[in-house]
Amino acid sequence: TVWRYGAGDWEKANERLASVPWSTLINSDVNSSWVCFKNIFLDIMEECVPHKRVLMKKNLPWLTKPLVRQIQKRNRLFHAAKKKKDDRDWQKFRRARNKVVKLLRSAKHRYFANLSVQSNPKRFWSTMKLMKGNKPTIPPLFVNGQERCKNSEVLNEFFSKCFNRSLPPLDSQLPFETTGPSATAATRQKRRGT
Repeated sequence: TVWRYGAGDWEKANERLASVPWSTLINSDVNSSWVCFKNIFLDIMEECVPHKRVLMKKNLPWLTKPLVRQIQKRNRLFHAAKKKKDDRDWQKFRRARNKVVKLLRSAKHRYFANLSVQSNPKRFWSTMKLMKGNKPTIPPLFVNGQERCKNSEVLNEFFSKCFNRSLPPLDSQLPFETTGPSATAATRQKRRGT
């Protein structure tokens, strides 16, 4: 949650805080008093201070704190240039943007150059998982224009139709070895037909 304290309605917050019967919160248990105070205070803040919930993306492993600071600086310069519409501010933003792009590329290159399965397999595979993203799902199968829920059933039916009776028995097609140490007397007799 990101709170915008500068845009808060502090008069309303002070009024709400003054109207709370604080004496009822004082219990013999310090922990329960703290929980009650915290809940009341946060409810008032949610009502009086604008805020929004921000979902954080998974951080890329090559992003370091100094690099994040450069990205934040670039973003501040962009908003300032957009607000002021001055050419000097746009030039500052472009320089910061180009610097961030170079830093990101070199950090990514360094990270992957030092990444190996042998030295740190866990780090390697977690990076691969991060880069790969979500696994694609297997699309549904359609039989006679209708979607079938279980792909395994459809595939089983298909393969059983194809391979069930169309092949001759496997025993008649097996070649028997007639020379070498693995040729047994039974194999030789079968070959002779006796």
